[in-house]
Amino acid sequence: KEEFYIKRIIGIPGDTVILEDGFVYLKNATTKEAIKLDEKLYLNDINFGNTKAFSNEFTEFVVPENSYFILGDNRTASADSRRSFLEDKNDKNGFFIQKDLIVGKAWVAIWPLKSIRILEDISYPNFD
Repeated sequence: KEEFYIKRIIGIPGDTVILEDGFVYLKNATTKEAIKLDEKLYLNDINFGNTKAFSNEFTEFVVPENSYFILGDNRTASADSRRSFLEDKNDKNGFFIQKDLIVGKAWVAIWPLKSIRILEDISYPNFD
């Protein structure tokens, strides 16, 4: 059975993703310090400020080559890069999605029904 998940790409190869105090910070080659992501645009009140690491030991993730760090918008219950949801459930180092597993991008939001909309054309990594 084939399954597909819609997740948000947070970190690309070489990025460092830091989860601290419920928020996501990103550091890469062009930033000297970690920058707090403004996630108010897409996280609801329950999930905004509630991005916790699943282990206190692992709150910083360096994204390896040809891989991506992903997070779901339901941060309190999402299976995403904070833990390995496709492989070993005991892997505390997180799970980085390989480029060849990314098959598309979301372009419309249909839930909740009161918020149906075309998603903004924001910058996406080039997967060609």
